[in-house]
Amino acid sequence: VALINGAGRRNWWRVALLRFDEIPDPNVVAVSATMECLTKALQWRAALRLFSDFRSKGTQPVDAVGYNVALAACEAGGWWRFALKLVEEMKKSRMPFSRQTYSKLM
Repeated sequence: VALINGAGRRNWWRVALLRFDEIPDPNVVAVSATMECLTKALQWRAALRLFSDFRSKGTQPVDAVGYNVALAACEAGGWWRFALKLVEEMKKSRMPFSRQTYSKLM
């Protein structure tokens, strides 16, 4: 995850994806870090695809940080309808909203 974060700070989203793919069983922290790197590099579609893939596997629950990064990707891509669906999912799962969550919704 440290390598992914380092790649994100340098806007090396391809390196971040390569490092992510090397993780045998990625957790929500690795997914969130990779998504954040992708979103910063304006690769928001790839970030949302990664988020959806991770959720569909269902091996680990997505936490509020993961949802917030997904909301940031929606914001970057102008996908407000998908963002609203994510918010509904957060509400249904009784996930707490942070200041970051609310700021993404404005």
